[in-house]
Amino acid sequence: MKYIFSVIFVWMFVACNSGPRPGDAVKFNDSVVFRQDTFYMFLDEFVTSIEQESDISLVQKKYKQSLNYAQKALKYVENVEPFDENDEMRKASIEYFQKQIDIFDNEFSQILKLYMLDPTDITVEIEHKWDSLMTCIVQLDSMAAQSFLQSQQVFAKKYGITLKDLD
Repeated sequence: MKYIFSVIFVWMFVACNSGPRPGDAVKFNDSVVFRQDTFYMFLDEFVTSIEQESDISLVQKKYKQSLNYAQKALKYVENVEPFDENDEMRKASIEYFQKQIDIFDNEFSQILKLYMLDPTDITVEIEHKWDSLMTCIVQLDSMAAQSFLQSQQVFAKKYGITLKDLD
């Protein structure tokens, strides 16, 4: 009888303590944020190459590196185990990187095409198109980041973790 009681007690202890813990939540959050930070490092290098009017081959290289990293990060978050039954944090991460890839496939690819134009071919309309695309990129990125941040805040509250602004 003592053996059965002991087995039941151990099973209940394991079952009650096997759910996600704050330390696990921190690790999960940090793994996603690390990928976001790394993506923004690549993005910054790409944008800087444009701002410094770098050679087109360097700009294209930075574009490809940024896009490739976003795709790699997306694959990572798609393949990571859901953290909890809601899976909201992982889903928000997937959505975030999908949006970043969409920005590269659409708006940034158009920017790249404009960047490759001969300077003598640039008209006022092209300058307006450039400005419009850059405004759109900033807005889309901001919406993606804000949407992720909202999910991250819910996740942090649920698991009792504190988010720190590292900027």
